[in-house]
Amino acid sequence: LLRSGTRFYVNANPRETNMPTVFNPTFDFQRDVFDFANDVNLPRQQGAALVKSRFHHRCEGMTRACQQFWRGARFEPGDRLDIVEEKQRVAQILRRPVYWPPLERDERQILPGYEGLRSFSHVHVAWLPWLFNNLLRTHFHLGVQRMAYPFTRKGQQKHALGILHDLALGKLVVLHASRFPVVSINHFIVCFSASETESVIEFKAYDPNRPSTPILLTYDKAGRQFIYPKTHYFDGGPVNVNRAYRNCLW
Repeated sequence: LLRSGTRFYVNANPRETNMPTVFNPTFDFQRDVFDFANDVNLPRQQGAALVKSRFHHRCEGMTRACQQFWRGARFEPGDRLDIVEEKQRVAQILRRPVYWPPLERDERQILPGYEGLRSFSHVHVAWLPWLFNNLLRTHFHLGVQRMAYPFTRKGQQKHALGILHDLALGKLVVLHASRFPVVSINHFIVCFSASETESVIEFKAYDPNRPSTPILLTYDKAGRQFIYPKTHYFDGGPVNVNRAYRNCLW
């Protein structure tokens, strides 16, 4: 199934690739994610002193904001706005619920002078990360609390198929990976493409902890189990996955 000029592309010729791929042609990993990581030291003004503060535990806010920028911002060539106007437009972007449909091009907030979110966040790393520090909203969101309830293999299969379906519709999909009651991982990522074989589905995703390269989340069809890769913050292994921001509750 190939469509040009629309919002999704499916390469479904297994004879050529042996790996049918679903992805959104409007999303570019090198352009449309934050340039800073979820675990970095950033300068922050406190009184008259400029100090270094550890920025962490903001993966939920960063993945949500990545979606909001992708759905509601328009980066264009031109002269940059003054910082006050830019902050006002960013506030409008982040105020719009993440589960609402993407805005049409002429309805989006324009941020001229940048190629995309990566270049914009690189320039504004001094203040932009601090917009994602509402931990109460994170912990009380029902999608996060879902990790405390049992996950079934049938339910995980349903999520895997749901991710494929959403990607084919041209959506980005925010995923919450956890191993409750073990707390070795409690993390959000943004899935933007998937490749499928007879035995597995490989979901490629933006990881706020590692903005330089995508990660691969694997779904084992036989075991109906998601496998998270080994990273600098997780040893790798089976995880439970939930799709976040499907509506106002979840």
